[in-house]
Amino acid sequence: MSDQSREAIRAAPAPQAYPSLDPDSATAINAHLLQVVMIRYGGKLSDRQIAQVKACLEIQTAHAETLHRFALVNADEPAFLGLTIEDHAT
Repeated sequence: MSDQSREAIRAAPAPQAYPSLDPDSATAINAHLLQVVMIRYGGKLSDRQIAQVKACLEIQTAHAETLHRFALVNADEPAFLGLTIEDHAT
């Protein structure tokens, strides 16, 4: 890692916390998403499928909340170098 990269990491602002999603908001989001699914596919879905969609929406909302809890630092170096064909020729 170059000295310039190390300085950029030190100078990078600390990751900010994403606002927490309270259970009432998560329930409201899931209800709105389920309403969209029902408007689009409601006549084609059985009660069992609707229950499965509802369960999937709840899981996805919980996963999104978990991902938002993970702080990222954008000063990390990439895992690869993006070199052009010209860079390889020299």
